[in-house]
Amino acid sequence: MTSLKDKLLLDNYPTPSLVFELNNLRIKAANDAALSLYEYSLDEILSLTIKALRPPEEVPKMMKYLKERFKGNDTVGVWQHQTKNGKPIFVNIVSNTIPSEKDTNVLVTMHDVTPYKDLEERYRTTLTYLDVFKDQLPGMYYILDSEGSFLEWNKQTETISGYSEQEISDMTLQNLVTPTEQKKVTENLRKALKNGEGELETTVLSKSKKIIPVSLNAQKIINDGNEQIFVTCIERPDHIEINSHSIQQQKLLQTIIDQANSIIYIKDEEGRFRFVNRAFLDLFNLTNNKVIGKINTDLLELEDIHQVILSDELVKSTGKPFQLEEKVNIEGEVRTFLSTKMLLNGVENFENWIFGTSTDITERVKTEALLEEYLRENEVLLKEIHHRVKNNLAVITGLVELQVMECRGTEYENKLKNIQSRIKSIALTHELLYQRDYFSQIDFSKNVKNIAESISCLFNSNVNFDFQLEPVVLNINQALPCSLMLNEIITNSIKHAFFEIDKPKMEISLSEKGEEIVLSVHDNGCGLPEEINLENPSTLGFKLMMILKDQLGAELDINSNQGLIFKLRFKKSNIRGVGSSLI
Repeated sequence: MTSLKDKLLLDNYPTPSLVFELNNLRIKAANDAALSLYEYSLDEILSLTIKALRPPEEVPKMMKYLKERFKGNDTVGVWQHQTKNGKPIFVNIVSNTIPSEKDTNVLVTMHDVTPYKDLEERYRTTLTYLDVFKDQLPGMYYILDSEGSFLEWNKQTETISGYSEQEISDMTLQNLVTPTEQKKVTENLRKALKNGEGELETTVLSKSKKIIPVSLNAQKIINDGNEQIFVTCIERPDHIEINSHSIQQQKLLQTIIDQANSIIYIKDEEGRFRFVNRAFLDLFNLTNNKVIGKINTDLLELEDIHQVILSDELVKSTGKPFQLEEKVNIEGEVRTFLSTKMLLNGVENFENWIFGTSTDITERVKTEALLEEYLRENEVLLKEIHHRVKNNLAVITGLVELQVMECRGTEYENKLKNIQSRIKSIALTHELLYQRDYFSQIDFSKNVKNIAESISCLFNSNVNFDFQLEPVVLNINQALPCSLMLNEIITNSIKHAFFEIDKPKMEISLSEKGEEIVLSVHDNGCGLPEEINLENPSTLGFKLMMILKDQLGAELDINSNQGLIFKLRFKKSNIRGVGSSLI
């Protein structure tokens, strides 16, 4: 072994070296530099194989290299070894084969490159930190060549501009600014190349056509002998302030939308949901990511989809807002919504999208259904009441008729008939009321004709009636006193006006002019006797007429020329309640 050591002059070689047997990997010789590097004594290192000089995880890689790639005389490269105490070291290995009669020995020289490896690692770490720091900065930072083409840039450049890495690599700075600013930017880059620096207030045009005011600073740098331009591009504070205000307004709007009880949504042209508020998510018990991008068929029951699609298409085809009631099955319960849909027009990137709001009116619909049922019941009840009143009045009229029959030829017959006609006038009014859908008002023109014909029949009169009646609707509180007054006028004419008149005739007209009602009765009889004092009437009929006139707030004109003319004028009123001061 000593002769081999002397032959190889290991001890005089300053580079750490050792010899190992290729077959079994045992170390056969090592110089002092190797012992110092690995911190072993000579006896200790000679008892080892070269596996012991490597960390356990590096041994398989070494074995594979010796088996597949080892060629004898080779620059193996940098490998990780370890000292006796397990301290990692990095060595650059050069190997040479020493032929022998019995076996093959390999001379290995190891150059300790651990300090350089540490330096390389620190350099890589520094570069990583620089990349992270560069990408965390708020503005756009990039390096351009002398023509303005992009060489390197930070992530914010892609984020703010909206362009991809591939798109930016094919661009120049002039492509990134608004067209009106391109000349100014070119001049600023030339200034930076000439003077070393240039500053400019300009505007960047993002891929989405958003204009961003920025402060641009360009500085010349030399890299590998080439002139390049380092550019910082920061959004101007005034623009940031505006953006901050815009963000606050957006948050306020979002809060209002999310706190609204109505559901709010936006669909794109393909019918996909692009925005929904909190009420929408709560209604369907969904999260935002399970709604956005979905269509009606993904959310609604099959039987509900048809009406929703029809209303969407109606809004699209007409371009006009559309309101409707929609019934939607939600978790087995059919709920009713009052929905309003409209097209978004004049909004960039949202043209012809559908904006919709829907308010749950299920409880209101149920309440309305109950009210309608109550109204129907009340209508039936009121009809029954008016019908019974009319029947009761008919019974009273019948009783009076029986009394009239007992008083034939006496002074009481006419008085009883007067009472009978008045009762019939009231009964006819109630008959009209239960025949109508509205129980507080009647078509008074029908009542006029019925009263006239009823009185004529009661007194066996041959009077010829000429009706000129406009359709006039009166409140029951005006219809009843007006009916009684008409009864008194017609009864008076039939009983007293037509002595020695061959063809008795009576013209009755009813009209409405604005808010004024005019009722006129004109007979061709003998006129009013002179002894009748209208200011202080003595007969019950005229007394009743004066009272009814006052109740109506009416004006009564009586003219006795060419027969008798009664003209009643009063203002139409809708006094609530039923009844009069007389009955």
